[in-house]
Amino acid sequence: LIVAAQSFHWFNNDATKQEFRRILKTNGYLALIWNQADLTDNFQLQLDQALQTFAVDYNQVKHSNLSVVEISHFFQANTMKEYCFDNSQSYDLIGLLGRIESCSYCPQYQSIAHLQLTTVLEELFYEYANNNLLNIKQTCKLYIGRLNV
Repeated sequence: LIVAAQSFHWFNNDATKQEFRRILKTNGYLALIWNQADLTDNFQLQLDQALQTFAVDYNQVKHSNLSVVEISHFFQANTMKEYCFDNSQSYDLIGLLGRIESCSYCPQYQSIAHLQLTTVLEELFYEYANNNLLNIKQTCKLYIGRLNV
């Protein structure tokens, strides 16, 4: 089993396919997993808007850019199964700021865009947090099947 989680959107598709074929045993499986923002949630929608405003490459690198058709090219025909699970993560303010700062698209630390994003995050946190914890709703996406050889 090969598992790629929260990173697949960074891979060079052709080189990745070649490496997967090299390391996977016959009849092995490939699992691709990541969390996707639930944009029906008001906090997530406002966070997404803030990231589009202050994180210049956010729109180019997010997982939702990958279509099911692109993903399916990694799997043998009729073997890919898609699963979706409700997922949530709870953060205090420091945890939320750290979570966003760990993202590749986060503006450079202490830049004007970073300071503006931090201000918006703090405002959103205090608007949506309960008992100093913010529950972020997400959908965990899992694609699993046999590797396209």
